[in-house]
Amino acid sequence: MNRSGGGGGHQRVRTARNRTASSTRWLERQLNDPYVRRAKADNYRSRAAYKLLELDERFGLLKGVKSVVDLGIAPGGWSQAVRRRVPNAKVAGIDLLPTDPIEGAEILLMDFMDEAAPPALREALGIPFTATYMKGRANYLCLHRLDQLNEDAGPAVHDAPPPRALAPPGATA
Repeated sequence: MNRSGGGGGHQRVRTARNRTASSTRWLERQLNDPYVRRAKADNYRSRAAYKLLELDERFGLLKGVKSVVDLGIAPGGWSQAVRRRVPNAKVAGIDLLPTDPIEGAEILLMDFMDEAAPPALREALGIPFTATYMKGRANYLCLHRLDQLNEDAGPAVHDAPPPRALAPPGATA
């Protein structure tokens, strides 16, 4: 989708008494973003769903996927995209933020760095996972933790705990 296209005119936002200039600029960008409008029209929870769909089209990320772990699931746009693109895939998501239910996805309200997270995710999926993805967000993921995850995982396309942490003993992820 063309960033400048997508129909609709440019909306300007008036500054509000308690709104900062940066908040006003963010709101204006949101109101004028064609991906935000498209996500709303397609009933996705976020514009990020199109990022995953574009990655899948370009690199085939979802090809052959049977189960997915979504680290930092809120608001759920990526999991919605997976469920639509690969309807038979099992999806388990985890986040500190409450997330509305997504049909066909198990959602856990907990920290994915918690020791109880890997067994809870394995139980939610019921099968070894074949894909893991995470959208790093500064509101709950500190850089130190991200560095630890990257060191543990080795070379990876995504930032996530290593597959051996989530796959049942003896299973390959």
